[in-house]
Amino acid sequence: MTSHNFSYSKTPYIIIIQIITYEKQISETGEKCLLKNEADYDKINDVTKYLNNNIDRALRQKEIYMIKCVIFDMDGTIGNTLPLCIAAFRRSIRETAGITVSDQDIIDTFGPSEEGTIMALIPAHYEEGLKEYQTQYKKLHHVITPEPFGGIKDVFDLIRRKDRHIALVTGKARTSLDITLEVFDIDGCFDAIETGSPSGPNKPHGIRSVLKDLGLKPEEAVYIGDAPSDILSSKSVNVPVISAAWDEHADVEALTRLEPDKIIYSIGELKRCLAEYI
Repeated sequence: MTSHNFSYSKTPYIIIIQIITYEKQISETGEKCLLKNEADYDKINDVTKYLNNNIDRALRQKEIYMIKCVIFDMDGTIGNTLPLCIAAFRRSIRETAGITVSDQDIIDTFGPSEEGTIMALIPAHYEEGLKEYQTQYKKLHHVITPEPFGGIKDVFDLIRRKDRHIALVTGKARTSLDITLEVFDIDGCFDAIETGSPSGPNKPHGIRSVLKDLGLKPEEAVYIGDAPSDILSSKSVNVPVISAAWDEHADVEALTRLEPDKIIYSIGELKRCLAEYI
């Protein structure tokens, strides 16, 4: 007798794939299978009723929910660029406006792109401040954050080998994003890119634009980001979301409260997860 353990996700495609695996093992081995946790029966009961123990139907359902695109956030997900952003803001504001701002003063303006932060902190010096920010960002990038997180390029390679799309939806402005893509040597990795807006957060719009450009349904993509707002943005457009908790600044407690489909704590774990589900 073989024992099986099902992890539960609120997103149907993960549950369905898990059940498909379970059903295939029954058909291929002829063994009776026993779930390790009796409570798992309740968790997947509605889905198992829908599949009605029909393996062919389950495999067709898997195709419906197949992940065809992995959408990434940038700051805190692909690279540890938050300290870089803060340092560039602090220096540029001091150089142009002659004032010193705290890290929290800067963080409190996040949501809009960098233009929005400069406008919020030194509106009288906007043009000069934005130009100085871009200069400082490029100058400091090689010093503070010369490389992306270790292993993230291997994740990109895996997605490519699986013949899936890779996209990027970020709150960064296009100018600073282009600097980061060049420094990290990943400027040719993405099939679609959506950047931030000076007027405020716009990730739901960015995710919808990626889906439209690539001709995908929401359930055919997954968004990976480190911020609680990434969970809310993804849920608002019905896209499954994985919370990236491998950055030192990740607020795991806040992420947990918002109930993403999965929280992942290392890039190695992310690679294993994607290898299984895409």
